[in-house]
Amino acid sequence: MILSQIYITGDFNIYLLKLETNEKYKKFYDLMSSFGTLPKILHPDRTITTTPTIIDNIFTNNFMNEITSGNIITDFSDHLSQFVSINREKN
Repeated sequence: MILSQIYITGDFNIYLLKLETNEKYKKFYDLMSSFGTLPKILHPDRTITTTPTIIDNIFTNNFMNEITSGNIITDFSDHLSQFVSINREKN
């Protein structure tokens, strides 16, 4: 049972696709996972450049609820917006 659900969102500028080749990115990921949080955005949030990136993300320790997450596709910007929708039981 999770006592407190944590959601950390932001433009981290940490390229999750390059964890294996960049020590600073790996340290950030290891730090976040040491607190029991994992990323919910797993698809690139910027695809206009020559190399796709995942630099904006939502980390959470909530693995109990049904969670839908992803990118909102629009032509407004070259960065896609992210979302998380949590399906919870009514009290």
